[in-house]
Amino acid sequence: MKWRPLLAASIIFLFFVILPESQGVPAKDSLQLYSLYLDWLQGKPVGLLNVDIQTSGSLEDPVVLIVDYTNKAQPKVVYSGRGHNAFEVSFKIPRIPFKVVRVATEEGVQEKTVFRTRTYVIIVSGKNTWDAQILRITPEHPITKVGVKVFPNKASSFLKRGSSPTVYEHEYLGEDDAYVKVAKVYSVPGVRVAWHMPLYGTVGIESFKKSWMTNDEWVELGVEYPISYVDRQITVEDGDAKTVIAHVYYRCDKYTTCGNLWCNEGYVLIPVKITGFYSSYIPNPLDGTHPNSGYVEYVSKEDEYDNYFQVAADNREDDSTTYLVTTSVSLSFGVGPVSVSFNGDVDSYRSSDLEHPRPYFDVWVKAWKAQRLYYWWMKQSPAQVSNKATYEVGFSWR
Repeated sequence: MKWRPLLAASIIFLFFVILPESQGVPAKDSLQLYSLYLDWLQGKPVGLLNVDIQTSGSLEDPVVLIVDYTNKAQPKVVYSGRGHNAFEVSFKIPRIPFKVVRVATEEGVQEKTVFRTRTYVIIVSGKNTWDAQILRITPEHPITKVGVKVFPNKASSFLKRGSSPTVYEHEYLGEDDAYVKVAKVYSVPGVRVAWHMPLYGTVGIESFKKSWMTNDEWVELGVEYPISYVDRQITVEDGDAKTVIAHVYYRCDKYTTCGNLWCNEGYVLIPVKITGFYSSYIPNPLDGTHPNSGYVEYVSKEDEYDNYFQVAADNREDDSTTYLVTTSVSLSFGVGPVSVSFNGDVDSYRSSDLEHPRPYFDVWVKAWKAQRLYYWWMKQSPAQVSNKATYEVGFSWR
């Protein structure tokens, strides 16, 4: 029976050294990989995320915190660590399939499973330094490797209370609402157009971060995608135009990260939901506009479609260019000594979350003014055409 101890040692070496290193997972995190294999054997939809945090090598007594914001209503800290070894992190990540698509490959058309995107906020803190970054990752493979750059800015640390071994503390400071511009919708004479946000759809809206930095200002954290809990149309007709305004709720979380003798306070401000849409009239720039481009499409009077059609964006992610700016937004969270406020501008973006419905346009022809009604995706100006992204839509009779 002398072979049994040797076999046991070989299995331990395989699971805790060979397998982790072959998958790019540090040996110190091999327990994660072993736990992952056990989950696979039980059929659980999980994978492993290996994050290489690239940061300044001069950080004093660094702390790393990773918070899962996929469920924005209930963020969850999935990793906390101290020291320079904390910059290489491995942890289990849910791999939840939500649809199957057919893709063309060299071997022919094949089916591919698409997994839900996960959203994480990575906080890197050191003595008198702090920063945070958003990481959005789609776990297409069982083991995913990703690099993230986080270079902390100057912050004001305070003396740690007592000798507590606490690495972090989390405090939810509440929600507050704002009205943010997210779209524009135009019409021409004889045509009614509705910007339509489906139930559980989304648009890109700016999120923010703040620490005890020198200027104590909120700065951009990244684009987030609050979910709409209403099915809403904003309608214009006969040459009118409107701006679409979303009623957005933000949540604010305070994270206190602590080294050996110091602590930092940082805040994360995330748009979590949309509860309504409103509008205001604006001038219509379409008068006499008809761009000459291959992206311009049309419907004819002879077409049999009951004088109604939809204009929808391509099913892909778009560029993250700032679209509309809402000025002088004010938000407040918490009470007393733990209260915090936001006063500034909020951007909406030309980008979409592929997992949720995106806005589209319903179009009704009330009266034909010519044989054809042309339409196109606008970019920057009425005559400049985009490639079916989620921008404004222009119309013209010819």
